[in-house]
Amino acid sequence: MSTQPQYYQQKQLDDRNNLQHFQQFLTKALIPAKNPAAKKQQQQHFVSSRELEEYFGAPGRLEDILCDVFPDGDDPLPNLDIIRDNYLKAFCILLSTGNARYIRLFMEHASLADSKLPFASEPANFPIASGHNIWDAFSAQQWAFCAQEVTYKENILLDPDQVVPIIAHEVVASGNSADISKITLHECFDRLPYNGDVPLVNMNPLLYCNFSNLVK
Repeated sequence: MSTQPQYYQQKQLDDRNNLQHFQQFLTKALIPAKNPAAKKQQQQHFVSSRELEEYFGAPGRLEDILCDVFPDGDDPLPNLDIIRDNYLKAFCILLSTGNARYIRLFMEHASLADSKLPFASEPANFPIASGHNIWDAFSAQQWAFCAQEVTYKENILLDPDQVVPIIAHEVVASGNSADISKITLHECFDRLPYNGDVPLVNMNPLLYCNFSNLVK
């Protein structure tokens, strides 16, 4: 009889030092998104990939965290390089929702890699647990790790939960149906064309935009 069900049902030990350190890091790393198009009463936050890569780039940090996630030591730890290169965001989402042990199952499927995030709906091969719903927690948390990279495109339609990494905005004009705002994007997600500090497009619709058109 397979021991896998019992293995995955073990509770994540969030009181361990390395897991506490990650939770403290994440609390400080999350940046509030100032997106006027977000759902009412919903405060969105995001963390940059650069912050994650720097945090997990510290010598021994990923291995130490995995040792706390898998404290039994019965099996070899998951491959560190594969997690760093292909599943770091997924691992962070699982870790922040108490489900980090399922990273082994994620690593068995390319369809669950970071390159496929965010998931619009529950993907095939997504792990299932008895007693709690992993997908609900994962789908709610994934947006903080999947802020939208902004390029010069018109008429973008985004998922209502998608985080647009706006760190400042100023309403410059108002009309009957919409406001026009000047926005500042977080540098890690700003892929707009610039000439020095000046946008190459004077009236870039993502710098001066009708936010009601950004979200479905």
